[in-house]
Amino acid sequence: MQSDGSRSPQLIPADPGLPGLELAFDPDGVMDALAGRATGADPPEKVRITYVRYKPGTSCVVAYAFAFRGAEPPLAGYAKVYGDSDFEIALAKVADRRWQGERGLPAYLVLERERLILFFYPHDAELPGLRLFANPKGMQRALYAHVRHRFPEDRWRISDSRLRVSLVRYKPEKRAVLRVETKAIERDGEERRNLVVYGRAYTAGLAAGRFDAMRSLEEQASVRGVRVPTALACLPSEGVILVDCLAGAPVTVPVLGADGSLPARIGAALHRVHQCRPRGVERLARAKIMDGCAATAASIAAVAPGLAGPARRVTETLRRLSARVPAGEEGLVHGDFHPGQILADGEDVGLLDFDRAHLGEVDEDLGNFRAHLLAAGGMDAGACDAVMEAMFAAHGRGWRRDSRATGFWTATGLINLAVQPFRTQEPAWHEQMSARLSLCEAILR
Repeated sequence: MQSDGSRSPQLIPADPGLPGLELAFDPDGVMDALAGRATGADPPEKVRITYVRYKPGTSCVVAYAFAFRGAEPPLAGYAKVYGDSDFEIALAKVADRRWQGERGLPAYLVLERERLILFFYPHDAELPGLRLFANPKGMQRALYAHVRHRFPEDRWRISDSRLRVSLVRYKPEKRAVLRVETKAIERDGEERRNLVVYGRAYTAGLAAGRFDAMRSLEEQASVRGVRVPTALACLPSEGVILVDCLAGAPVTVPVLGADGSLPARIGAALHRVHQCRPRGVERLARAKIMDGCAATAASIAAVAPGLAGPARRVTETLRRLSARVPAGEEGLVHGDFHPGQILADGEDVGLLDFDRAHLGEVDEDLGNFRAHLLAAGGMDAGACDAVMEAMFAAHGRGWRRDSRATGFWTATGLINLAVQPFRTQEPAWHEQMSARLSLCEAILR
């Protein structure tokens, strides 16, 4: 077994309160820890880090993809590093679990000296619903119960042997999105149809409220001619929502730049969503958003001390601007709006993933969208301006690059994006983080 390469020392924050941090950031060390504990005929051959969530002095979650020989998809897993008292609590929680491991790996592995626990999919300390997706028979029963409007059980057989589940997004102990695909076979005929749904797994107590908000949003958005995902069912005991598949192709920055009419269509759809008021969605004040920016700056300082100064300057400037920029139009804010949340289907567009939706100033979405375009690269300043002009025009407003509100909301989005290269462990994450902070400062001058 081997890792995908050694880690640079700069990738490992110094944190004496979390003794397992060095191991968690070392794929070679993780593979060594597994040596002798993988009982399958084909143990994993490589491991790479896919995501990091770090709270200095408190805890760190490092997610991995374990690659196996042949065409098998990687197996997800994660390490959680604890402080002393939290480690004892975590040990007590897992001690009586009767989980079964997958692919010859244990369900979890405790490393007491490092105060670290390794978990392997579908086992997650806070997302019990993941185990449903690893159970073909259980998933088959859920589909029979909740897609009967399309595939009544007396007419269709839903295959469990052909059921395939893939992780689309996974933030351990927070949330996961999974794609479920199988065949529906006509009982009295020969017709076969693809059946695709998505599952969203949440921590305890969140699924029911999210489900109600999704249903309410769909009702209001459909009246306004906007496509958003249809929530099919909520399984509250598992913390799972099943969601219908939304048609369309993902929008990328090159696609956005090549289709001259697409930005206006996206802007129009977003404007109509901004007019919705789904149940259970709370207001997020500017002050809370600024608190989030300050927390991001603290995270940057912890993992890259040399960037603490730029991060602090950006947040201080944002706080000053927050008191000066007039309040903008209020509405339903998507909360994480970027090209990856959009599906294009001919002349129509669909909008995805409203997990961070809140009531607030709609310019937050537009600024965040521009921040993603600037951070992604591949689009020159003129093309980016043209996209923003079209989106603002769809809101019935003009757009100016040099306006104070534009700078405020773009920089707010950018500082939160600055920490992403570290979280996804890009090879040059320090340089990317520095470049995004420099861009923030340039925008705010």
